[in-house]
Amino acid sequence: MKRFLIHITTAWCGMDQDYTAIADSEDDLQNVAQLLAYDNFSDFNCLEQAIEDEYPDVDSDDITEEMKDAVIENKGDYYGFTIEEWDETRPDEEWDWYELVYDATDSDVEEKNNDNEVEEEDDNDEV
Repeated sequence: MKRFLIHITTAWCGMDQDYTAIADSEDDLQNVAQLLAYDNFSDFNCLEQAIEDEYPDVDSDDITEEMKDAVIENKGDYYGFTIEEWDETRPDEEWDWYELVYDATDSDVEEKNNDNEVEEEDDNDEV
């Protein structure tokens, strides 16, 4: 198992987050990182800001579902993530600064993340 740091970014300053994870490979973390990126984007109400950027002349009361869908389809313009292998020369105390979001060695943590993935997929269908 390897340790990883997941960087979540948005198009706006001050809304980035970092998390830790334990997995066999970076590929094992792609879905988790995507969910974290979308959650971060949603938690900071960035969808409203992105819609304002895309449609500056549209009043907030006139925003349609099609406009929201178009912004969500262009998510790469507004949020993303990178995954890097943890540098083992860093102090162990630094690892503890971040929230552990995925641990392939702990079935309880991995199961929790799988539950979140199902919930998120259901939420995305409603958007």
